[in-house]
Amino acid sequence: MFLLSPDIDMQAMVFLIIVTFVISLIVAFFVKEKIKAVIVFSTLANSLVFLFILFGTQLFYFYDILWARTFSVFVWPVLNIFLINKIFFSKK
Repeated sequence: MFLLSPDIDMQAMVFLIIVTFVISLIVAFFVKEKIKAVIVFSTLANSLVFLFILFGTQLFYFYDILWARTFSVFVWPVLNIFLINKIFFSKK
């Protein structure tokens, strides 16, 4: 699946992001606080993009979006950790 063509990588990434969206919709159905579903989606999507980067996809080079790779490795995880701490561990 990885290290093929950027088009196949893009199709795989879009499919897997749709799967993570469906998972977050299921979570949203069962939890009272809907922000938790957003955090689940954000964390799963970040993990997905990070795995694509880790396995060496050429997607970011082909579409000339290296800033998205940098953002998803350095900024997005920090935002997710901040949101998880704020939402799940805050005292009410």
